[in-house]
Amino acid sequence: MATQVQFRGGTTSEHSSFNGAAREVTVDTTKQTLVVQDGSTNGGFPLLRQKNPDNTKLEFGGNGTTDAGDLQIAHGFLSANLSSIVNTGAAGLTIRSDIIMLQNDAGDHDYLTTAAEAGVTLYYDNVAKLYTNANGVKIKGTEVVFVAPDGGYRYYFGEMGDSASAQLSLYNSADSQKVRIAAGDGASEAATFFNGGKVGIGISNPSYQLEVHGDTGILTTPVTNSTAGQISIVGKNSGGTSAAIGRIKSHPDGNSNQSHLAFETRNSSATMVEAMRIGSDQAVGIGTTTPSGIHNLAKVLEIAGGDGGDLIIGNDVSENVGAGAHIGAIAFKNIDSATGSPHYAGIRCEATDASGNMDLRFYTGNGNLEADTPQVKMWGSNIQSASGVQSGGNASSGFIIGSTDTACYIAAQGKSVANGGSTANPVFQGWLGSTNTFRVNCDGTIKTSAGIDFSGAQTNVAGMTSELLDSYEEGTFTVGFWASNAAFTTSPTITVNQCKYTKVGRKVSCSGHVAWNNTAAGAGGNIYMSGLPFNQGANSVYSGAYFSWTDLDSNTLSSSERLAAYVNNGQTYLIFLAETATGYTNISADELINGRAGDIQFNITYFTA
Repeated sequence: MATQVQFRGGTTSEHSSFNGAAREVTVDTTKQTLVVQDGSTNGGFPLLRQKNPDNTKLEFGGNGTTDAGDLQIAHGFLSANLSSIVNTGAAGLTIRSDIIMLQNDAGDHDYLTTAAEAGVTLYYDNVAKLYTNANGVKIKGTEVVFVAPDGGYRYYFGEMGDSASAQLSLYNSADSQKVRIAAGDGASEAATFFNGGKVGIGISNPSYQLEVHGDTGILTTPVTNSTAGQISIVGKNSGGTSAAIGRIKSHPDGNSNQSHLAFETRNSSATMVEAMRIGSDQAVGIGTTTPSGIHNLAKVLEIAGGDGGDLIIGNDVSENVGAGAHIGAIAFKNIDSATGSPHYAGIRCEATDASGNMDLRFYTGNGNLEADTPQVKMWGSNIQSASGVQSGGNASSGFIIGSTDTACYIAAQGKSVANGGSTANPVFQGWLGSTNTFRVNCDGTIKTSAGIDFSGAQTNVAGMTSELLDSYEEGTFTVGFWASNAAFTTSPTITVNQCKYTKVGRKVSCSGHVAWNNTAAGAGGNIYMSGLPFNQGANSVYSGAYFSWTDLDSNTLSSSERLAAYVNNGQTYLIFLAETATGYTNISADELINGRAGDIQFNITYFTA
């Protein structure tokens, strides 16, 4: 059986008070370390000699007595419960191994690993965050934070020396959390700023998500021949789909330097269609890709479509819509070759009230479409021209020829019954200033304020004169009876009272049928029939009445008498007479009316004043 050598030993605490024999070797059972005794030093000397009294540090290098070791491995020496490896040697510390791993005390989480030809990997919570490889460094995570020397989250990257041509600056919250990328000398006009979700090129505090400041503009260029340059703008619909697309395209026209600009929108079939085009000849087309004009040298704006095209100019807010407000204009411009001043012709629209009503004004050759008087003005159903032609002479529709305030003029107008008109509405009128002198109504009625003068239309025969035909009228009237001396105590009951008249100029022709019963009583004197439509002209020719049929009481007239009458001078009544072989006698109330019935039909002709 082999011989075993066993050294005396004890714990670290026991060694601290133990003084062994010189050259004796004991074992520190706490640290599992050999301790060499010298016969006089309590605790002796461990083979990996610990210099500090509490035996928390191992040292390598030095003379083992007075000099500190170049490599020190310690626990609790630098700080309580802290394990440390410290190298103070001039040549540094080298760890050689194809694979090096730093792990937690349980060995189930990596902190750092190295592998041959695979670089270094750093971990957080056992997840790789930083890698080095042949191409450089890769960082994986949600943030990379660089801390400036003053402790702020701000740092700067850039090339140094003569080749300093690129820079990257990171700003902390005090500088609005900006990222600055600059080229050249880093001046602001050459820098791009990312500031609070907004990007500024040439401006450090952009107000919009992308804001560019500079004199050279923005350029987008395709790489393939015969390809349009384009900018697309994408919006989200109500369902959250990025489907609302608008696009601007610059199309090359063949091999030339010419191009046209197209604006595209997306239709209901999700197809991009061209909505508007501006050609290299400055022709503008909406709904057409080939806008063309009337004159081959003219600039063109063409609106086209399967259902036509509309151009709407106007006001879409409630402000500035009172009477006289400018709504819009379409103007044509020409230059006076002598003076160089512009002249305009065109159409202008102006509000007539605050209720949305407007007029249209047409101008030709004016200097100012807003200040000058229009040649034609249209409003409602009315038309008026500067030359005196105007529609809507009054509240009805129509037109006027002439100026209403300075001269005679003619108006023609009218409304249908369905639109509020009536038979009394005029369809043709003549005016002298504000006086309506001639009028033809919708029902065909002709009215004049003076009459018709035939004297200028013929050569008068010697001894004859032509009077003015100043009126024509037709109508009806009714009559009644009265006596010259005493009124009726009981008026006669008129059972038939049908009378008509026609007036041509001053001549009145009347026809009537009058019948009465025998109830009248009390009247005295001569009997008269009143109610003619017009006064007989004083001192004019006396006019008689002709009775075409009479049915009177048998005692009214004798067999040799006949009923007669005449229109009294300057009056509107007939005086009844009895015509005999030798002349006329008056008929009294007792003979014709009192207690007697009668029935007469008559014709009367007389002249008015």
